Amino acid sequence: MKYAFSSITYGSGGSWVPAYSLDETIRRVAGIGYDALDIVTASPHAWPDYLDAQKRAHYRSELAAHALGVSGIFPFMAGCAGYNVATENDKERMWTANYLKKCVDLAKDWDAGSIAYLPGWTLYGCDKRKAWALSVEVLRDVAAYANGQGIRVLIQQPLSQSNVVDCPMDARYMMEEVGLPNVGLMFDVLSAVNRKADPADYVYETGAALQKIHVCDYGRQIPGTQGLDFRQLFIALKDIGYDGPVVVEVDSSRSVHADSFARRSLEYLKNIEAGV
Repeated sequence: MKYAFSSITYGSGGSWVPAYSLDETIRRVAGIGYDALDIVTASPHAWPDYLDAQKRAHYRSELAAHALGVSGIFPFMAGCAGYNVATENDKERMWTANYLKKCVDLAKDWDAGSIAYLPGWTLYGCDKRKAWALSVEVLRDVAAYANGQGIRVLIQQPLSQSNVVDCPMDARYMMEEVGLPNVGLMFDVLSAVNRKADPADYVYETGAALQKIHVCDYGRQIPGTQGLDFRQLFIALKDIGYDGPVVVEVDSSRSVHADSFARRSLEYLKNIEAGV
């Protein structure tokens, strides 16, 4: 397995502090022994509009100097500008599509290989069928742009925060409806947990289309501390021949010790892998 750590724990959203620069985050994550960094596109790390060509080149050099890859670009999903591909607000939807294309450019600049696609959400009273059609329209547009740059677009099911795509089968249906070769699937184990489902079942349901997985324990805590069965999850990944990155995405809050969380997660997961 190749292991990556999400930059969100080091200050790319979720909590204002603790916050580390991207340079410092690269140095620390590489020093702990990860293969790659999963980069969340939020300030202070990687909001695309704040990264000119010189800064992008600098971080590319820093990543290379520390032999640290980029497992993917994760467009930040929050309030402010919205980031809702399913919204009926035309201006918000167009802004989101353009933002995702900027994330594609960033993925290209840093050899990330992929960006995540969060299918959006409906406001109370909105027609879900229309929201689905709008999300598919944006995905097809963004994926076509990404395909020209050799970047994959991976549909994630953020089931605790979104309601357009509600399960792995929905994600597969959306992928098939778009019909572009660079569109695949990813998922976060917490999406299964929040629906009282077995994450291993999600692995089997996504199958060969699964290209990325985010892991944590119950409550977005360190793997191996809250009782989630990671051994069965790794057995499922092995059964489907999964060869993508295992990305640790744990809590981001003032009480988190980022280096400790990163190190303990990696040690635990490698130990589980060795026994499967």
